[in-house]
Amino acid sequence: RQLHGAAQYVNQDSDGQIEETESISAGLDYPGISPLHCFLKDTKRARYTAASDEEALKAYQIVTKYENLRPSLEPSHAFSVAIKEAKKFSKDTIVIINSCGDAYKDRGILEKSWEKSMLNPISLAFKKAKEEKRQALLTYTVAGDSSKKQSLEILKAISNYADILEVGVPHNTPVADGGQIQTSAYRSIKNGIKMNDIFKIVSDFKKSKNSKPVIFMGYYNMIFQYGENNFLKKCKKSGVNGLIVVDLPWPENKIFSKKCKKNSINFIQLLSPTTSNKRLKSITKDSHDMIYYISMLSTTGGKLKISPKIILSNYNKIKKISPKKNCVIGFGITEKTISNFKNTDGLVVGSQICKEITRSLNNRQNPVINVSKMVSKLRNKIS
Repeated sequence: RQLHGAAQYVNQDSDGQIEETESISAGLDYPGISPLHCFLKDTKRARYTAASDEEALKAYQIVTKYENLRPSLEPSHAFSVAIKEAKKFSKDTIVIINSCGDAYKDRGILEKSWEKSMLNPISLAFKKAKEEKRQALLTYTVAGDSSKKQSLEILKAISNYADILEVGVPHNTPVADGGQIQTSAYRSIKNGIKMNDIFKIVSDFKKSKNSKPVIFMGYYNMIFQYGENNFLKKCKKSGVNGLIVVDLPWPENKIFSKKCKKNSINFIQLLSPTTSNKRLKSITKDSHDMIYYISMLSTTGGKLKISPKIILSNYNKIKKISPKKNCVIGFGITEKTISNFKNTDGLVVGSQICKEITRSLNNRQNPVINVSKMVSKLRNKIS
């Protein structure tokens, strides 16, 4: 029929009324096709098929996992058809797919879809690690250390090896940070880092080809001063996937935790060796998809004061209560100790990375290269 001044194929009813369309892909959410495609079809130079939104989302997950690409949702429909058609071909057949755009523009749609299927980016990272029969590797760096630019470059470099990136929001009066992280935080604060700068670092990182889920780790006063609703709005806009608020324990965090969930942001509850069984059950019940177990009574960066066997025993107690939720171990995890914690969902390394940044700067070396090498070694230890 005639539409917008050109003869073309359209979705229409028997009366010639144009039917409404709905697609997760903005470029495909249109009732007609271009005259060029009509010509290709009529002359039988091209064969056309269809793919559902669900098939496109599944194809997106496969392509991002195996091809190190983040296609936008429009070509994800093409990938889904290619995956189905490839089964008919021999192994020597070359399949060409016209891929365009980047998934950054579709981030909101993807995260909503993941949330509906209970597979948000953090859960997907754990799922991928489990499929590879290893723990997820979580890294911690302080935003803005040693500069805004270098902080971003470090995130980009270590994302080649880490599954989830914790980004520390520096504070001048921390209660849980040990010496190494305090040094990184003070260096960042001295350089003038502000909350909006940190959002910008995350936003820029999320535009990179190999971006990973990001978890903010910091203190409640920063959120309080910013305003909870405004803070969560900025988190969502910049691409923050989770929050660890060290000084906002359960049950005081219940209201804020619900706000996080409404904004598709994981609020990560903390557990420690002194958490009672009764409290442990209540906290895990209220937790989102990820739980953080503090291995020992210490600030970050302390040497392991108890045996890995005891830590794993406490960890397994948590997993028995809440087997479906991903639980990570932090505090005291280093290149030397990481191999002792097999059969866990994930492990967090932070102080050793911050220490390496300080060492690199003192020796006038490039922290980006040195930290990247360190995280690569950590990944190899658990692979």
